[in-house]
Order: sequence, then C-alpha cells, then structure tokens
Amino acid sequence: MRTAGLWLLLAALPACAQTVKRPVAAQIAERPAAAVASINQAHFSLNVITYLEAYFDGKLQAAGPERMRMMGETRGVYLPGYGLVFTAEVDLALTPIAGGIVRHEITPAEIVSFHQKKLDQLPIVSQLMRDMLTTAAQKADLLPDSERIVVAVRLMYQSWEDQTHLPRQILMTADRKSAIAGQIREELTQ
Repeated sequence: MRTAGLWLLLAALPACAQTVKRPVAAQIAERPAAAVASINQAHFSLNVITYLEAYFDGKLQAAGPERMRMMGETRGVYLPGYGLVFTAEVDLALTPIAGGIVRHEITPAEIVSFHQKKLDQLPIVSQLMRDMLTTAAQKADLLPDSERIVVAVRLMYQSWEDQTHLPRQILMTADRKSAIAGQIREELTQ
C-alpha cells in the first residue's frame, strides 16, 4: 500500500510543476505605457553599457608608459531613477607577487621603483576616468540629464607595497548634463 501511494505521489509531481505560459505580447499589453517605455530604455541601456564597458577596458589596457593589470572586466549597471554606475579594479603597474611557486624576495629598491611607477600612473587613470564619464554621458543619450553617471576604480596593492599618497579608490561622478560640460566631481579614498 505504501509503495502504491509513493508511486501515485511521484506520478502527480510533473503535473504540479507545469505552469501556463502566456505569450509575451499579452504580458506587455497588460502593462502600463510607462513600464513598456522602461523596458525599451533598459534594452537600449544594456547595449550602451556593454559598449562602454569594453571602451573603458580598452583604454585602461592601452594607457600609460607602464602597463596596468586589470583585475577582471569593467562592470556597468543602470539603476532606474539614479543613473549609470561603472566599476573596475586595477593594479596600476604589473607588480611581482612575493612568494608563490618561484620565491622572489622584493628588494627595497623594487619597492621604491614600483611606488613611483604607481604614482606616475595616477593622473593617467584619473584622466581616463574623466574621459569615460564624458563618453558615457554622450553615448547614453536616452539617460535623463538629471540622472548620474558614476565611475569607480578600486586600486589593488600587494601587502609589501608602499601605499603612501596612493588611494584605494577613485570615484568620479556627475549628472549627465554636468558630465557633458566637463563638471565632474572626483573623490579619492585612502
């Protein structure tokens, strides 16, 4: 009797899992016009975001006298009512990793050298971020002028590095209208 009840229960499970799917056109027809407009805006924004992510990655990888290390790809997101936000993680210079498979002792001269390289790269990264913000404001022409564009870059360091006068994060922000005019707020976090 128990076995028959178990089989009956197992046979009924697929029926419970089935749901009726309505056509997408019917779902959209029931939504108010503002919701449909936001769907179109989100689709457009995704295309713009994808373009801007690749644009910023390319600029960071090709910039400066010293090659930078991208710690992953730039990520962007559109937040309705707020604006566009882009984040990236960067090592300002290709620093060696102490220890690991091949043990490498970092000398005091190397510490000084890498510190100077990174100090030299800071203005380059700041200018690239400004350019990114301005380009984003121009490319995202459907973004309302009052919504913001934010570009945040976290700077990565090894534990042995001298981080004097080097920020942990650079944040630039402006509303779209101000970004086009070049009025961008910059904040360095230590």
